[in-house]
Amino acid sequence: MSEHTTLRVALVGNPNSGKSTVFNQLTGLRQKTGNFPGVTVDIKEGKLILPDRREAVLIDLPGTYSLHPTSSDERIVTAVLTNPADRFYPDVVIYVADATHLEKHLLLLTQLMDLGLPVVVALNMSDTVRELGMQLNTSSLSKDLNVPVVCVSGRTGDNMDMLLAEIMRAVGQQDAMASRKPFYRFSELENQVAEAVSLNLNCDNPYRALLIGHHYKWLSFLSEEDRSTLRAIV
Repeated sequence: MSEHTTLRVALVGNPNSGKSTVFNQLTGLRQKTGNFPGVTVDIKEGKLILPDRREAVLIDLPGTYSLHPTSSDERIVTAVLTNPADRFYPDVVIYVADATHLEKHLLLLTQLMDLGLPVVVALNMSDTVRELGMQLNTSSLSKDLNVPVVCVSGRTGDNMDMLLAEIMRAVGQQDAMASRKPFYRFSELENQVAEAVSLNLNCDNPYRALLIGHHYKWLSFLSEEDRSTLRAIV
């Protein structure tokens, strides 16, 4: 668990995946809107009540396609997820994916998993899947990806209790999830960069170290000394 005392759960997903509807189902009216420091992009926060009656903070991060951002909204997600000291950094991620176009949503999911974050996949729009006559084999998908997978509907609220139960389980399995086999295969040069970044910035995850190396010019949490070190490494 991160250094925050309250459990933090983040909603992450591509734009138009239905994150906002899932957020509203999980929090009801227990929500507020805040700003990410230094920019005008809103980040919604809400109160989440887990099955054991514990309270958690649910954070709705902006939609993004990748941790190699092309917009200011996407940069926020990368900045949060590469900085464990960030106030929005999650203990668990709910990855919201549009179940009707699942193949388009898997890149970002693998990046989250390579960061060692505990992830629960929420296949949204499952009611639309049924209307289209499609079938989803969640147990097979869960086995292949090595993450919990739950079919939900932000529109109707289907299976939100099951999603909350999986979040609780994920909290207790953080170490196991962090030790999964990575999806992204480093080149020899990338290995050298990641090792140097890890050594100099005390970073415990190779993929996070590589992302910091890629994005050091604009990541605001880095000090000028860090930036100078990273410039020399890169």
